[in-house]
Amino acid sequence: MNRFTGKTVLITGGTSGMGLATAHRLITEGARVVITGRTRTRVDAAVHGLGPNASGVVADAADLGAVGALMETVRDRHGHLDSLFANAGTGTFLPFPMYPSAALSTAQAKALTGQIVAGRFGRPEEVAAAVAFLASSDASYINGQDLIIDGGLVGAVPV
Repeated sequence: MNRFTGKTVLITGGTSGMGLATAHRLITEGARVVITGRTRTRVDAAVHGLGPNASGVVADAADLGAVGALMETVRDRHGHLDSLFANAGTGTFLPFPMYPSAALSTAQAKALTGQIVAGRFGRPEEVAAAVAFLASSDASYINGQDLIIDGGLVGAVPV
């Protein structure tokens, strides 16, 4: 399926994890993707792995001046932007900490994932599929909604 042919997508934080998986997904569907990251080494490595429909810009999403320069760069290179996946950021999510399953003992991982309806940690490709849907014309009538991609955790945890 090439539902993104001729489209330009910016993915902040696109050098690993969900951002990189989303870049792969959108490129396979025809998009030109611009990724950002905070270091030249990581940006260059990701762009190399993504192929000719990818380009990269070193930018820190927390720096408003860098964001302005990033938008000018995208406009200069591509003329326009069709979609933005604002993936970069830092934060602490409390009270339920999430850790890479490799960093947990088997008992700890089972205790954490037991609270998630899906019973496992999510994969970056699952987030990428949701982003691809929302960025496509298939979601043209969806506005102002939050899509929580958490395997059912929010619905399972009592308030």
